[in-house]
Amino acid sequence: MEYGRPYVVSSPARFRISLRIWHPEVRGDDITGMLGLSPKISYSAGDKRVTPKGTELTGFRTETFWSHEWLVGDSFEVAVAGISAKLLEKAEFLRHLKETGGRLEYFIGWFSTENSGFVLEHRLLKLISDLKINLAFDIYAER
Repeated sequence: MEYGRPYVVSSPARFRISLRIWHPEVRGDDITGMLGLSPKISYSAGDKRVTPKGTELTGFRTETFWSHEWLVGDSFEVAVAGISAKLLEKAEFLRHLKETGGRLEYFIGWFSTENSGFVLEHRLLKLISDLKINLAFDIYAER
């Protein structure tokens, strides 16, 4: 299927994009291997709980969490389209994660000092939907 080229809107905003995955069973190392991406954060169901600094906590992780952040220099629309096109090669694995109880999302941090925006065309939204990836936006007003 042809998803087309993104429609680009000039925006003064900065942004960050991460793929975040939660799963009840699949191990973080398996996600890393299947996607060929290095996680910024990864822990697996059954791992001992620890703080980000490594201090042990009581109990064990109840689900796997895995996150990869891309360093992008393109416009938001071009970055999302490029990332999604690359992940299309892994669509079967992403669908497997979703079908076996996982959750997938692009976590987008949007930082702006003034009004800003973007357009995600229907073809790009279809691609993201076909990958079973949700969109989560955190909007930050910078002063």
